[in-house]
Amino acid sequence: MKDLSVLIIEDHPLITEAYELYTLDFDENAKIRMAADIKTAEHLINNYEFDLAFCDVQLGISNSENVQTGVELAELLKARNAGVKIIIGTSIDDMYLIMGIKERVDPDALLIKNDYRGRDLKAIITAIMNNEKFYSITVTKLITKRDQFTDQYMLELKHFNLLLCMKFGYSNIKLEHTFNISNKTVLNWKNKIADAFDVSIKDIVEEAQRLQYI
Repeated sequence: MKDLSVLIIEDHPLITEAYELYTLDFDENAKIRMAADIKTAEHLINNYEFDLAFCDVQLGISNSENVQTGVELAELLKARNAGVKIIIGTSIDDMYLIMGIKERVDPDALLIKNDYRGRDLKAIITAIMNNEKFYSITVTKLITKRDQFTDQYMLELKHFNLLLCMKFGYSNIKLEHTFNISNKTVLNWKNKIADAFDVSIKDIVEEAQRLQYI
């Protein structure tokens, strides 16, 4: 196996150190480049090829004109590096964020940082370099809930995501903008969920919480 070209995008020094340590434990000859901010990461992605990348979601206020988040960096990585293995880590266990990352990027590993210990990283790296997906325990639970919801109630992912947004108090106008749909479509989606749950529209979030889907 050729020596790995690795990119670590992370602004917490201790986490960066752990990523570096266990990457070198996996491949002692790995060439590792690091970025603690979006602009540096964007420059590295545009100028080097990578086999493996660690990407934090929260990197502070963007200093780039083109990229605003770690998720967008991961998308750029995939666009410029065919076959790159991406590990995305976040300390936020918000279901809407996690599902959004999975749908947009489909990373090889998606981790909630509190779910794993540093010494687990070598096994995670080994798994994804062998073309296996790895999700930390919280991510797995969120995906399972989403799948149960869509299967049991014959609803689609868009309805699940709509409920998540409603849970966080999104108005109809904000829902229109978030999903790029009309107000009529928002109401149609809400009605479909209400029919599936056999409740009124005003009760769909409460019912979804009672069923522990959100």
